[in-house]
Amino acid sequence: MRKNVLHILIAFVTLFTPQLLHSQDIKVQLKWWHQFQFAGFYAAELKGFYKAEGLNVKLIPGNAMTSQVSEIMNGHADFAVGGSDVLLDYMDGKPLQVIGVIFQHSPYVLISLKKNNIYTPADLIGKKIMLSDKQGWVQLKAVLNKQGIDTNQIKVVPHTWNNNDLINGNVDAMTGYSSVEVEQLEEKGIEVNTIKPSAFGVDFYGDVIFALRKTVRKKEKITNKFSSATFKGWEYAMAHPHEIANYILTLPGVKERGVTLKDLLKEAAKMEDLVVPTLVEVGHMNEGRWQHMLDIYKSLHMVSSNRSLSNFIYNKEKSETSFYLRSGLYALIVGLCILLLLFVYSNNMKRAVLKRTKELESEVKRRKENEDVLKTISDELQVSNNELKQYAYITSHNLRAPVTNLISLTNLFNESELTEKNKLFFEKIKTCTVSVNNLLIDLNEVLSVRKDRAKDDLQNLDFETELLKVQETISEQIIESCAIITYNFSEAANIYFEIKALQSIFQNLLTNAIKYRKPGIEPCIFISTKKENDTIKFTFSDNGIGIDLDKHSTDIFGIHQRFNFNTEGSGLGLYIVKSQVEKYGGTIKVESKENEGAIFIITFDTVGRPI
Repeated sequence: MRKNVLHILIAFVTLFTPQLLHSQDIKVQLKWWHQFQFAGFYAAELKGFYKAEGLNVKLIPGNAMTSQVSEIMNGHADFAVGGSDVLLDYMDGKPLQVIGVIFQHSPYVLISLKKNNIYTPADLIGKKIMLSDKQGWVQLKAVLNKQGIDTNQIKVVPHTWNNNDLINGNVDAMTGYSSVEVEQLEEKGIEVNTIKPSAFGVDFYGDVIFALRKTVRKKEKITNKFSSATFKGWEYAMAHPHEIANYILTLPGVKERGVTLKDLLKEAAKMEDLVVPTLVEVGHMNEGRWQHMLDIYKSLHMVSSNRSLSNFIYNKEKSETSFYLRSGLYALIVGLCILLLLFVYSNNMKRAVLKRTKELESEVKRRKENEDVLKTISDELQVSNNELKQYAYITSHNLRAPVTNLISLTNLFNESELTEKNKLFFEKIKTCTVSVNNLLIDLNEVLSVRKDRAKDDLQNLDFETELLKVQETISEQIIESCAIITYNFSEAANIYFEIKALQSIFQNLLTNAIKYRKPGIEPCIFISTKKENDTIKFTFSDNGIGIDLDKHSTDIFGIHQRFNFNTEGSGLGLYIVKSQVEKYGGTIKVESKENEGAIFIITFDTVGRPI
C-alpha cells in the first residue's frame, strides 16, 4: 500500500512540478508608440512576471508605417499586438492564431469637431473622412451598411496621424482611439463629437495578441508562459495605473513626444471601459464574438461565405508526452479504485447506521413506558444522527479533492495516443468522474443550507455590496446573455443576515433568471427592498419564461424539482433559496404565469436583530 501511495505521489509531482528552463528570448511587436495602451506588457516586465516564467521579452514599439502582420510573417517578432482586423488577414490565407484579447470593446471611434455637427452616420454623407484601411475602417463600413448608407457617398483620404488636419479643417472627421486622440484634442480645449460603432451594434474586440500558428505549435509552453505573465501584468497595471504611468515616462521617445503623467493617467481611466477588468478576466475571448465579426465581414462581401474560424483561436490545452500519459492514467486508475472503495465503505456504513437506527426505534417503542431508558435511547439516536451527518460532511468534502484532481488529469490526456478500445474505456471513466463530481457539488449545496444557524454567522450586510460581489462571480453569464440588472435598495439598504446565505440567494435567483430567459430576448431583472413593520420585503422580478403555478405550485421549492427540461440544471436553486430564507425565520412566495416572467417575494424577519 505504501509503494502504491509513493507511485501516486511521484506521478503527481512529475505532472505538476514546473520545469526549470533557460531564459527564452521573445520579441513582441507593439501596435504603436510607447503609451498606456500597452501598460500590461510594461507591468509584466517591471514586476518580474516574465522573468519568473524564464522569459526575456523585448517590446518593440510601432508607428504608422509598421505592419504587425508583416513583422510576424517575416519572423521579426514572435508575438504581436494588432486590431481585430487580424481576422481578415487570416481569411486571406495567412497562418495566424489569436492568443488573447486585451480590449473587450473596440477603442476606435470617429472623431469630429463639435462645430461640424456630425452626430450620426447619416451626417457623414458628403463629408471628407481621414482613416487608415486597417484602423477602424471596417467597423465604420459595417455601421454604414447597417444604416443603409453607401460608402461611395463619403470621401475617404489616407490617415496622416496628425490631429492638426482635423483642427485646421483639412478633413471633417477622422478615426482614432477613444483613449488617445480624443484625450489629446480635449486637452487642447477642443470640443469634439464621437461616433462609437458599438452604439450601432458593431462591437469588435480591440487590441489582440497573435502569432504564427507554427510558432504557437512549436513553442506551446512558451506561448502559455508568455500569455499568463502578460495577462497578470495587465491585471497589475489596471490596479496600479500611477506606478506604471511613471515607468512609461522613462521609456524612449515618450517625454520627447510631449506626453505627461496626466496624459497617461487620463488614457488609463478611459481604458477601464475597454478592458473591463472587474467583469472579465484579462485575455478572455469568446468564439461567439469572433463569429459575429466574421459574419459582418461576410455581409460586407469582404470574406467568402464558406470561410470559418477553424484553427484561428488558440486553445490553451497542454499536450503531454507518452510518459506523462502513462503516469496520469496510472494515477487516474488508482484514484478511481480509492474512490470506489470509499463509496463501498460509505454504503456499508449507511446500511449499518440505518439498521442500528431501526433497532433503536424498536427499542424505544418497546420501552416507551420507561422514561430513563427512553432518554438513553434518544441520546443514542442523536449521536448516530450526528455521526451520520458528520460522515456526510467528511465524505462530501474529502472526496472533492481527489475527484477534482481526477477531472484535471482527464483534461491533460491526449486521447489521440490511445487505441480505439482504450478511448472508449477512457471516455467512460471521464463521464463517471464528472457524474461523481456533480453529485458531490449537489451534496455540498444541500449540506450547506441544512447547517444549523449560528448567532456568530450573522452580520450587518449591505444589499448592494453583496449583489455586486455576486454579479462579479457570474459576470461571464451576464455578459453572454446581455442581462440587464437594475435595483433599488433605498428604502431598506441593510440587513442583519449570514453573508454566504444572502449571496447564495442572489446567485441562485440571478442564474435562474438568466438560465430560464425567453429565447432571443435580453433578460431584464429588477430587485428592490422596503421595510414593513418588523420585516424587510425583498422583491425579485424577471421577464423570463415563467412557471405554470396551476401545475407546480406545491412542489416549486422542492429538492431536484425541474419544470423546463430544455435547459440544463440540478433543480436545487429554489430549494436552497427557500432553505436559506426559512433558516432565519423568513418566508418566500412566488407569483408567475407562463411566458410572463416571475416575481419572488421574500419577507425577512428582523425582530431582535439590529439593522
